[in-house]
Amino acid sequence: MKNNSFKNFISNKLQGLGHLGIGSVLTAAIPILAIPILSRIFDPETYGVYVIFLNCILLASPIVSLQLEHMIYTFRRKTIVRFLTGMAVLCIPVVSLFAVVSLFALEYKIDFIDAPFSIINLLLIYFSLLSFVLFTVITAYLIFICDYKLVKKLEILRATATNFVPILLYFIFGNASENYLLFGFFLGNAFSIIFVAKKIGFYELIRLTEKLNLTRFFRVIKARLNLISYSMGANLLNFISVYSQVILVGMKFGALAAGIFSMGYRVVMMPVSVFHPPIYRFFLSKLSDINERKSITKIFFTLVLIILCICLVVGLLFFYIIIPYLHIFLGEEWSDSASIMYPILLVTLARTLSAPFSGVLVSEKKQKVELLVNGGQVCGVLGSLYISSEVVTFAYNYSIIQSILYMIIFIYYVFLIRKIGNEKNVESL
Repeated sequence: MKNNSFKNFISNKLQGLGHLGIGSVLTAAIPILAIPILSRIFDPETYGVYVIFLNCILLASPIVSLQLEHMIYTFRRKTIVRFLTGMAVLCIPVVSLFAVVSLFALEYKIDFIDAPFSIINLLLIYFSLLSFVLFTVITAYLIFICDYKLVKKLEILRATATNFVPILLYFIFGNASENYLLFGFFLGNAFSIIFVAKKIGFYELIRLTEKLNLTRFFRVIKARLNLISYSMGANLLNFISVYSQVILVGMKFGALAAGIFSMGYRVVMMPVSVFHPPIYRFFLSKLSDINERKSITKIFFTLVLIILCICLVVGLLFFYIIIPYLHIFLGEEWSDSASIMYPILLVTLARTLSAPFSGVLVSEKKQKVELLVNGGQVCGVLGSLYISSEVVTFAYNYSIIQSILYMIIFIYYVFLIRKIGNEKNVESL
């Protein structure tokens, strides 16, 4: 009887995870098909210029979004979430413009980007930032209303356009350029937004923006002031620790090194991109549900068991098959990327285990802890780069520090989630 009860529990609780998981697997499979083509069209230096621009966009995104995609999960009332989503759709285009202008001014003043900067670059960066942030906020809204099937379709559409549009542009116009890759990234996000509008109705999206009420907006923001101050800082530090690596490598070793490092890092981190988003979103949605929180410990340990099995398979696959034969997969021009993949694999496994549960810090308003951990990660990246004389050395130094930090925070998640599961009364927010 107990076994049947447990099976029913797993079946009911993980249905949403199944939709998100399928979406993430297919989303990860698309780049696997595209990367061998991209790596033969775009040389490491051209790709390095693109990833420097891309990482600048990703670094700016948590500031532009004002963390609304995370704040959504801290509310229980759908009306507030709809209001925040509508305000985001209205405000993000303006804030994105300020962010891009600031980036241009900073680059003009200190020349920190080892890449050419033109009007076309700036326009593509603006539209890429705008579309990416809108995509993250709209996706958060869809997760909140539990429309997992639509999220799955969006991610597949986005991955397809992002990876194959640059290939199509090359075959049409020739002369491989980083702008083709930027345009593909923009179009992938833009197509997804259009698809959402068509699916749930353009009128429905317009209705989200009908009630432009700055007074109410600031009142809602004030209610989550601690979340904004700490979570924004923590998330920005997290983005810096992850996305500043390529920019810093480009500044110290050049765009060619940035391209080689980024490609190796991207390939070995694919398991994180597959398993982190669905589990993170699913787990966060359960934390935001008052009824589901009562059984959150059981959900957590079930997910941990699944992830440990995944880590074992992924680790063996990369160590014995993928990394040794990377030159066949990417081409001889990218063979140097394999040298940085062995140490980064350790970070992949540690992050695959811990990152899906990081939403508990947002849900339980533990922003100070998140700020401390992410600050440590940034210090680890900067320290590793400072003491490293080449990219491979940086990869080893970075992997040791980051893996230790991820395991420490995972242990903290265990204690925190067990505490939530033992709560007798859960307040409605």
